[in-house]
Amino acid sequence: MAAEFTIDPVSTGALKSPDLLEGEDYAVSFKITDNRTGTPLTGLRPSAWIDLRDPEKLTGGKDCRQKIQAFLQASLASRPEIDLNTYYILALNEDANISVIDPLMGYGTSKLLTMVMLKSPGEDWALSSDKKRLFVTMPKANQVAVVDTSTWKVVSSVDTGERPTRILFQQDQNICGSAAIQRTATKAA
Repeated sequence: MAAEFTIDPVSTGALKSPDLLEGEDYAVSFKITDNRTGTPLTGLRPSAWIDLRDPEKLTGGKDCRQKIQAFLQASLASRPEIDLNTYYILALNEDANISVIDPLMGYGTSKLLTMVMLKSPGEDWALSSDKKRLFVTMPKANQVAVVDTSTWKVVSSVDTGERPTRILFQQDQNICGSAAIQRTATKAA
């Protein structure tokens, strides 16, 4: 097998620097091929991490295997700098909250990462295309909550009129034709 790794800036702001910059978004890609034929291998589910390496020390195969084993154990004692396997499961609850669950890592017997507290129970939600904002309708509050997905906090609540239930993005990323919600969400960033 041969693995090709690329990391490219998502925004044009990061293109100005050849170095990776903290706070910028990057797309990480892997291409795994047969070493002899160059044919892409399919059906694989590789795990990947990015971690700091001591520049004074050469990392051998044994050290690398030990580090990977530690990462596979998903313990708080040995966490990589960047875990490319991380994902969350969200549950829009009947109460006025959203459960954010980390299925790979937990505390004790719980996999609950955090809870997003809402003003009233949510009815529907939509995730922005950049995945930085989650918009949640709250019919009893006559509002839409704007949740920052990096902190899992409500950054603003936007008045919508009577009992908003469904929420959708248009192709221009406005929500159901409501530019006011999108402008408010952008200002909250």
